Amino acid sequence: MGSRSLDAYAKPIGTPISRRFVEGHVAFVAPSGADIERFQIGDWIGPGGPVLFPAPGIYQYRITWTDGTVYESYVSMRCDPRLGEGRCQALPSFGGIR
Repeated sequence: MGSRSLDAYAKPIGTPISRRFVEGHVAFVAPSGADIERFQIGDWIGPGGPVLFPAPGIYQYRITWTDGTVYESYVSMRCDPRLGEGRCQALPSFGGIR
């Protein structure tokens, strides 16, 4: 799927994301590291680390590295069915993108 197709489905940067547990939403830990200056997903901007609770779906995200380079892509937030009903944890991988 090309980025133009994903743009039509993805929730863009700026979409409200809950910071408290909401039934049916996904628990997601924003990536952090010494080389990440800023991470953006939805309306959340920060250095990474806190738990966010987006609704399941495809989201655009942006990473700004400490050297000033920027990486933008998409991540699918979906529930891990192995955790059982009522628990929903995203397991996106941001490793290896640099």
